[in-house]
Order: sequence, then structure tokens, then C-alpha cells
Amino acid sequence: MNQDQIERTLSEEIGIVPSSGFVSGVMAGVLREASAPPPIPFPWKRALPALAAGALALMAMIIAVVENVGRPTTALRIPDSLLSFMAQVSEIAKTYGIGWILLTALVTLACVTLSMRLVTGTWRTR
Repeated sequence: MNQDQIERTLSEEIGIVPSSGFVSGVMAGVLREASAPPPIPFPWKRALPALAAGALALMAMIIAVVENVGRPTTALRIPDSLLSFMAQVSEIAKTYGIGWILLTALVTLACVTLSMRLVTGTWRTR
């Protein structure tokens, strides 16, 4: 090609026409998005009491730790009534096999978590 042919080819205006159905497909998508209901807002009124209770529990725990930092460990002695209660709970757990129940629940949780991560692909490092 010589210079004149290149100039003539570049100076011609070619009309660009969208393919058939493109405009109607785009407008249908726009109308579908416009008619979609708004997203459901997060229920902050229901979540705030739980968040406040969690914050209070955290503050109480921090205060308890700060108060007991300088005390000797004998000041934190467990009462005998609590020890007897824990012994009864331990006996009941042995009787009903609660340890095995907890083990099977943890294995099931691990299997479900692994399966979900494999399916969604979130286990891969980036």
C-alpha cells in the first residue's frame, strides 16, 4: 500500500452498528436491575444489645484480670462446693459418654468445613 491508499482508508468514516438484539438486551438488564427490590438492611436494632453485652463482658474480664495481677495465686482458691460440682459433672459426662459425643461433633464440623472450603475454593492461598 502506498501513502495515498493509507490516507484514503483512514479518512473514510465507517458506521459502527451494534449487533441485533444488543440494545434490547441491555435495556432489559437495566429494567431488571431498576425493578429489583432494595437489599435487606442489617438489623442493627437487634444486634446492638448483644454487642453491648459482649462489650460489658469484655470490660468486666479486663477489670478482673487487672485487679488480680498483683495477688498471689492462693487468693484465687476454688471453693470446695465448686470442686464437688465439677466432680459431679465429670461423673455425669463419663456416664453418658459426652467426650465421645463432643469428639464426633468436632470431626463432623471439621469435615463440613473442609468440604465447604474445597467447594468454594477459599482454602487456596493467594
